[in-house]
Amino acid sequence: MPDKTKPEDRTKTVMDTMVLTPSLVQGWLLPPFQREKRINERVRAIAAEIAEDGGIVPGVITLGVLDDKTYLLDGQHRREAFLMSGCEEGLGDVRTRHFASMAAMGEEFVRLNSQIVRLKPDDILRGLEQSSPGLAYLREQCPFIGYDYVRRG
Repeated sequence: MPDKTKPEDRTKTVMDTMVLTPSLVQGWLLPPFQREKRINERVRAIAAEIAEDGGIVPGVITLGVLDDKTYLLDGQHRREAFLMSGCEEGLGDVRTRHFASMAAMGEEFVRLNSQIVRLKPDDILRGLEQSSPGLAYLREQCPFIGYDYVRRG
C-alpha cells in the first residue's frame, strides 16, 4: 500500500524560501558542536554579493529544531555575511529539520559538513570552461590537454 503521508511528515524536514531579517537570523542558536566562526575574505566577498543582490543569500541554510529551539546547523558564515551586508531584509533557501536528540543533530551536522569527494583543480576548471572563452578555446584546440595533467589515450 503506498505511503500517503507528505515527505516532510516522514522526514520531519521542510524546505522553504524565507524572508530573512537580522533579528530572525540572530535568533538561531549555535549547537554545542558548531565550528568556530572565521571572518575571512570569502565571507566579506559573500557579504558584498548579498548587498549587491539586494539581500539574496546564496546556498541552502540548514536549521535544526529540538525542544522548540532552533539551531543553525549549516550556514553560520552565510548568516554572518548577511548581517555584514547591512540588508534589513533578504531571501534565503532554508531547510528545517526536526530532531529527537542533540546526538542526532550532531550526526546530521557531520554529514552536512563532510566533503564526500574533494574537488581537484581539473574538476574546478572543467566546471568553469563554459564560462571562460579562453579555457574553451584552449580545450577546442588541444583536447588532449587536461588542467592538471596530460590526458592519455
